Amino acid sequence: MLQPPSTNRWQQKIPKKDNIFLRRVIRGRLPVRKVLLNLVANIPDTKCPLCTEPEETIPHIFLKCTIAQFSWLRLGLWWKMAIPDFNTMEDVWEWLDNCKIQGKFKKHLWVVIIAILKSIWETRNNKVFNEKEKTKEMVFEGAQAKAFN
Repeated sequence: MLQPPSTNRWQQKIPKKDNIFLRRVIRGRLPVRKVLLNLVANIPDTKCPLCTEPEETIPHIFLKCTIAQFSWLRLGLWWKMAIPDFNTMEDVWEWLDNCKIQGKFKKHLWVVIIAILKSIWETRNNKVFNEKEKTKEMVFEGAQAKAFN
């Protein structure tokens, strides 16, 4: 099971709804197509709805999808820091734990990361359920706005 960053700061200072979402990400309990295929046999397509690349898994949707990759790149440019190429969500938590940022800035970074994950997930759901698409730029700008509201 995925583990969050070493302290429980991920439970603090974020809305309950975001906390629940994050727990579902950490525990691999989001209904991505690969998970649904294992639960329900008649999923016709397991491709990522955002980029139509390989199977939609939690690591893919949040780390490897073109929209996710763009968001992580923009995060690095915005915060003027190198963001590694994450392969698992555990890599994200480990990087955050070992990041050289201190104090309130690390807490702000954590809020921004949650906002990025939420923005990607909301974009995915809008595409799947409402057939509404957003550009990569709109996804990241939405995360920026959420992080500071």
